[in-house]
Amino acid sequence: MPGIQAIAAYLATRPGVKPDEPLILVRGGRRITARVVTKAVASATRLHELGVDPLVVQDLLGHESVATTEIYL
Repeated sequence: MPGIQAIAAYLATRPGVKPDEPLILVRGGRRITARVVTKAVASATRLHELGVDPLVVQDLLGHESVATTEIYL
């Protein structure tokens, strides 16, 4: 159950979050939209196809870990 563990670890970074609050937020604390996710994945995929270093893609996507970026790639 790696997905459940990942969600639990993420929620641990948001103490006091309530069950009715959005799971994933973007900068400024706003709810993430499907369009944002689709666009980010498409951009990451394209950069990967062009041979861009995964560390560069990690920085662009704002991931703390390159392991997270590799999931999208």
